[in-house]
Amino acid sequence: MNYEPFENILALYPNVKGIGYAFFQEEYEPKYYGVSVVKPMNNEKCLKRIVAMIQTYEPSLILIPTPDGKYNRKRKRIQELLQEITLYAKKHNIPAKSYSREQIRLVFEQFDAKSKQEIAEKICIWIPQLEACRPMKRKIFNPEHYYQGMFDAISLAITHFYVN
Repeated sequence: MNYEPFENILALYPNVKGIGYAFFQEEYEPKYYGVSVVKPMNNEKCLKRIVAMIQTYEPSLILIPTPDGKYNRKRKRIQELLQEITLYAKKHNIPAKSYSREQIRLVFEQFDAKSKQEIAEKICIWIPQLEACRPMKRKIFNPEHYYQGMFDAISLAITHFYVN
């Protein structure tokens, strides 16, 4: 049998805390994952952190959320950061793909997961080592869980694997 070599994939999901990330060398099994907190929050510091990740992991593909779209509520700062990531990747000949929140939702709806909470719970079932990081159910007035950005990055990668 001939197996095609797997791409090293770095999924990045910027949010208000910093950057959720997941690095994959095998499908559906993240090798490295977490949240890189950036304080004080600004795009220059975020981009430096992202460049360091790219240089460390040497991905052959970068996944990011779509900077704009029908259901997008991303702040202008994050939209600009996503465009800067795309430009950096293009400049260094690294393909970058983006998936919208709607595309992620459509993939996970097939597994009865619609909300970010349900998607994180489904990911914990599929990847048991993430159970310790599972976001607790939150009330509308509570901030997003610390690890939610990481689960968002992993959901980007799973969407990519599923679509391709």
